[in-house]
Amino acid sequence: MSIPKDLLEILACPDDKFPVKEVNLKGKYWLKCSKCKRVFEVRDGIPIMLPKDEK
Repeated sequence: MSIPKDLLEILACPDDKFPVKEVNLKGKYWLKCSKCKRVFEVRDGIPIMLPKDEK
């Protein structure tokens, strides 16, 4: 399931706050950070965008 364009415009990577773009990998939608290239899963139209754990 694709992310609506108006929502995609306001989403940002939780780690570096740069915009994300939607990519289709192996028939599944993901969001990819334009800076760090980290990818986030989209489950049932909901982006799973948790920050990396600080250690």
